[in-house]
Amino acid sequence: MSRSPHDGGPAVHPPPVALLTIDVRRDGDHRVQVCVAGELDQDTAPQLRRAVSAALRGHPAALHIDLAAVPFADSAGLHILLDTRSRLEDWGGTLTVDAGEQVRDLLRLTGTTPLFTLVDGEPGPTSKSG
Repeated sequence: MSRSPHDGGPAVHPPPVALLTIDVRRDGDHRVQVCVAGELDQDTAPQLRRAVSAALRGHPAALHIDLAAVPFADSAGLHILLDTRSRLEDWGGTLTVDAGEQVRDLLRLTGTTPLFTLVDGEPGPTSKSG
């Protein structure tokens, strides 16, 4: 029998809430899409870093990161984007980012917007925009 904190028993904590959900989809060996929803900060960034690292195994030609459903991102999220871009460039891969308003603001405020190919929605096989 568990006791409540009011009668001197141990505190009962609710189960952790998933603050970030990530879905990775592969289109053969050449294209990977990472869809992210939730807050992207120092607490949740390791989860995205692991997903992106797994997505980059096999050196895909293209990686698309969908951040349209991310209402908050901080420097931890930006660092992952910059690192991912650098890793893809090592083998000539490309990165596209569907950035919601908050992520676009982060890129603009940090002066990093020109480093990324931003798209609205999932890019087609040959689409590019900047």
